[in-house]
Amino acid sequence: MSNFNEDFEKELKAAFLEEAEGLLSEAEQNFLNLENPKSYADALENLYRIAHNLKGGARAVGFSSVTELSHRLETVFTRLRKKELSLNHELVGLLLRANDRLSKLIGELKRTGNTSLEIADLVVELDKVRTQSERTVPTPETTIPRLSGLESPDVSEKDGFDLSLVATETLRVSLGKIERLLNHVGELVILKNILVEHKHEAGSAPMQRHIIGLEKLTREIQLLAMSLRMIPVKSTFLKMRRIVRDTSLRLGKETELTLEGEDTEIDKLVLEGINDPLMHLVHNALDHGLEDGKTRESLGKPKAGHVRLSAYTRGDSIIIECADDGRGMDPDRLVAKAVEKGILPEGAKLTPQEAYEIIFMPGFSTSDEVTDISGRGVGMDVVRANVARLGGKIEIQTSPGKGTCFRFILPFTLAIMDGMVVRSGRERYVIPLAHIRENLQLCPGDIHSVAMKGEVLHLRGEVLPLFYLSRLLGGHSPVSDAEPIVMVVKSTTSPTFSLVVDEILGEQQVVTKRLGYEIDGLPGITGTAILADGKPALVMDPVEVIEFCQQWEGAA
Repeated sequence: MSNFNEDFEKELKAAFLEEAEGLLSEAEQNFLNLENPKSYADALENLYRIAHNLKGGARAVGFSSVTELSHRLETVFTRLRKKELSLNHELVGLLLRANDRLSKLIGELKRTGNTSLEIADLVVELDKVRTQSERTVPTPETTIPRLSGLESPDVSEKDGFDLSLVATETLRVSLGKIERLLNHVGELVILKNILVEHKHEAGSAPMQRHIIGLEKLTREIQLLAMSLRMIPVKSTFLKMRRIVRDTSLRLGKETELTLEGEDTEIDKLVLEGINDPLMHLVHNALDHGLEDGKTRESLGKPKAGHVRLSAYTRGDSIIIECADDGRGMDPDRLVAKAVEKGILPEGAKLTPQEAYEIIFMPGFSTSDEVTDISGRGVGMDVVRANVARLGGKIEIQTSPGKGTCFRFILPFTLAIMDGMVVRSGRERYVIPLAHIRENLQLCPGDIHSVAMKGEVLHLRGEVLPLFYLSRLLGGHSPVSDAEPIVMVVKSTTSPTFSLVVDEILGEQQVVTKRLGYEIDGLPGITGTAILADGKPALVMDPVEVIEFCQQWEGAA
């Protein structure tokens, strides 16, 4: 009987902690909505409900620290509802800090079952607030200045019925089960590819029709399984509201934040991977992208700076943008700073796009003073590396005096990709289709040698550096007399170039697997895949291969 009671208690605690995480995440957004007069009343009611539920649930399972802190919060919300307290940025900041401490308490309880975090400091501060003398409180419209323009989306209503209250039936499933399902689906895709490759060997027409039917069904199962790990970017975007609020207050800048495409879905692992890079870009936009209010007014701009986060799909990619209407980047200033820091030689001449790439150099910054928030360019090499690790790229659009837009181009998922299978010597490689602009038969008359630059390809008036994959990978000769093929490879981090391969074997959807420790970290090799004949091939990033070879030759 005692074992039953212990198991039952563990289940109750686990259920509460799971629910508490969701409530605290909801609470943070409502705290920010308090500073918007349009959403003040609804946010306050939501926060009172959340604090009351947390207090009751924590008391039921014996989490005293959570009970005590949430009880203090509930009391403060009660006084705000009765208009016995005035709301200001300091109070919202205190409430946010209390919410952060509750989140840490819940996190530690989930990990260890116990917590050593202190709450005495926040209890004292909240007690001071809740014991303040009663006074007449103005309406939120007059007491809360616009800080960040973080309006909540308008509530959809029809015939007086709040559509936001309509809930869809859901079932909570552990991520481990989803990962195992995706692994099995990946193996199914491999087997499907093998059957499709050999379907012409099937003797009967009905068998061939069954294989075609299996191909379609596998595709549907694959898309459905992949969608289980797809989540909206909204959760990450909403986290940025807190960053904009806190950073704007510290910098004394008035900032508006616009969120677009929050319902766009992306692979959970990809979304987690861009959290830190996106946070860095938002910090940069606020600290060094946007001018202060007086400067903006002198330039004829609105006093409040504007930051926009947006997400949308484009082809087989997810696009995440972080844009501001600040000072933008001046290519001449970037080059001058690079020369001053010894990164570029005196008199260096770069195109504007080449100048913008300077910010990705380790340690580069245009800031004249170091701050604890950010610096335009500081850490941008890490940002690009993190995005590249996810199979993504970064594009920059900027105009001096008008603003800057950083664009992440990311894959829908890390598990399955469309690739071009090529042969170099006796080996086969998979190159992601996202890298390839076009393929064409190599004609000797199109190749020219340029002093100090090697061979180049003349293609419809465009001059492209020419590289041979066989030479890059060891210098072997083709194993057949077939005419080589040129692949035109596009890149956002380096100029477009052409790559000669011995043969293109066709397009194929492949399931990517992580490399073994023996070759993990090998430049230009991002994973491995099983091809339609059941044999493995390495997945290659041609841009990284070229960059590594050029660095190695330069060092030599």
